[in-house]
Amino acid sequence: MSIMETTLTVPSGTPGKASLVVDLGAIMISESRQEEIAQVTPIKAPELLAEFNRSWRELHRIVTALTAEKVQAEKTANKRKGVLLLEEIPRILAEKKLSTSVDLREAVINTDETYLALTDIVDQISAVIEHLKGKMKSFENAFTSVKKIMGEDTYNMAGRGRNTNLSGNSDRPGTTPPSTGGGPPPRRDIPPAGTVRPGFGKPRYGNNG
Repeated sequence: MSIMETTLTVPSGTPGKASLVVDLGAIMISESRQEEIAQVTPIKAPELLAEFNRSWRELHRIVTALTAEKVQAEKTANKRKGVLLLEEIPRILAEKKLSTSVDLREAVINTDETYLALTDIVDQISAVIEHLKGKMKSFENAFTSVKKIMGEDTYNMAGRGRNTNLSGNSDRPGTTPPSTGGGPPPRRDIPPAGTVRPGFGKPRYGNNG
């Protein structure tokens, strides 16, 4: 793996195939925007969420492709290891008149230049994958942080900006909302409380009273 400015060059998992070039220019620009979380506003939050989500998806796409390359590289390395175990190691040990043992087999495998080159490709691809997974985690954390801040801001604004003049307001018991000019006018044929005269007086029986 070589790093030049915003580009990663990763060996292919298939021998003889051209290396993969990963352009991280847009990802790095998006990463720099994570500093905006400290001063995020309800207006900026949706745009930042979209930005971080887009970068996470792009990294996921790249990691998926590199994982496929890693699997292919591992198959190639394992194939070479099988050839060593079945063909090369018995021949080498016989030529050197050495008995077969685990340590000797490992020694032959660990000194085979072809096998070492193939496993080195596996290690390089794995390193890039882990590097990009770290960036994915960073975007995931950034996305979550913006959501939490936006949620808290929305909740606080809802509490502070609640309209206490709305009809049916229960924040101030015993009060009624002011007239908004809509609806039917108040009935004027109903006198105020305390001024209504009884319709019937004290009952009288016979001539008493």
